[in-house]
Amino acid sequence: HYSQLVEQGRTLQPSKLLQDARQHQLFVHPYTFRTDQVVEPFSDFNHMLSVFIDQFQVDGLFIDQPDVAIRYLKAKNAQTSIATLP
Repeated sequence: HYSQLVEQGRTLQPSKLLQDARQHQLFVHPYTFRTDQVVEPFSDFNHMLSVFIDQFQVDGLFIDQPDVAIRYLKAKNAQTSIATLP
């Protein structure tokens, strides 16, 4: 479960499990993300996606609403494209 990859409490730091997986070059695909189950320390679902995709750089994720993740990734890619324009 995705909650095992975040240090317990109000922190947004990766857990020892995530650090160990990365140290051993394992792929990380947390599950199951749901828009109706946003828990602390995340402020909203996009914040949760941002932490796991951008900060923790997971290799993939299981999500019950893939359209939400696709919108997030498209918006992120559009911002990156705009930022790199000359």
